[in-house]
Amino acid sequence: CNHSVCAKKVVPESLPWCRIPGIVKEGADLSTPRDAKVVSYDMTDFVSQCLETYKNLAGKEFKGWCKASTPSVSDDSSFANTGIKGRLSDIALKVIMKVLYAARMARPDILKATCALGRRVASWCTERDRRLHRLMSYLFHTSKITLDAILADRLEDLQLTLFCDADYAGEKEDSKSTSGVVLAIVGPASFVLLSTISK
Repeated sequence: CNHSVCAKKVVPESLPWCRIPGIVKEGADLSTPRDAKVVSYDMTDFVSQCLETYKNLAGKEFKGWCKASTPSVSDDSSFANTGIKGRLSDIALKVIMKVLYAARMARPDILKATCALGRRVASWCTERDRRLHRLMSYLFHTSKITLDAILADRLEDLQLTLFCDADYAGEKEDSKSTSGVVLAIVGPASFVLLSTISK
């Protein structure tokens, strides 16, 4: 989902902000308790560097940003190798590794799409060009998103919580499954994201 939409429009007024763990939000007006400690993991400058790197390395192949409300291509086309070498194959690894740093530090919304592209660098084709451009376009449109950690509870009310999920053979090309893990400190009015995994 588009996390800025979740934070701004979908949250019911009656639902307290603390019940929505781990939202990556863009300027949301969700109130926090007065004594809360809020830390913003702000990677906006680094994301801008990623976008510039992509534009510079792509050169004349860069034709502008497309509309992208999600980091992944949302149609039913597979990741299948088209057999035609992608025009961005020479720069793909540099761009993906730079974006992966942002994904690991403060942008869990792009982690799955970034890792999926990283697994396919050795067999880069035109379909991967399209998916890389989609990911970078999504980053362009969401470059101001930050990840907020909110701590507003006593130590005895906090607990270390692990959320996990997986799909079964979700990748159409090779029938691989994807596992997702979120480790966080959670309390009645607190949520501090510690780590995320998508592989």
